[in-house]
Amino acid sequence: MMVQDNFKSQCQEEFITFVERHCKMLVHMGEKEESTHTLAAIDRGIGKQIKTLVEDEQGIWLTSSRENVDEWNSQRMSCSRRRILMTQCVGAAWRKYCQKYQKSHEKCCKRSGLLVALDDHGIHEIRLE
Repeated sequence: MMVQDNFKSQCQEEFITFVERHCKMLVHMGEKEESTHTLAAIDRGIGKQIKTLVEDEQGIWLTSSRENVDEWNSQRMSCSRRRILMTQCVGAAWRKYCQKYQKSHEKCCKRSGLLVALDDHGIHEIRLE
């Protein structure tokens, strides 16, 4: 299932064609951009929090040694090394996110309807904003 609003990239012909071919179900939220936060947990702030934590992890790595800064800015760092480094940063950020934001994450998932059981248990927790 895919939930989308009218974000510019979601209105591109190439994107629409791809979705029509590959998606089983599409929920279109209407004319207003930036409305997916009503159903999509990632748009309720989770994405921003994780992105900030990843940036913090990158900063920690960069400031831990002058060699790291030189390696990052030089042409010596391979794509493979960058992918590994980013995976490490995202992993560390995710661990911190899970420790620091567990309660707000659960609340966000409840309000988005992600925790509703097949028998509709928990449906009263959904809060469209």
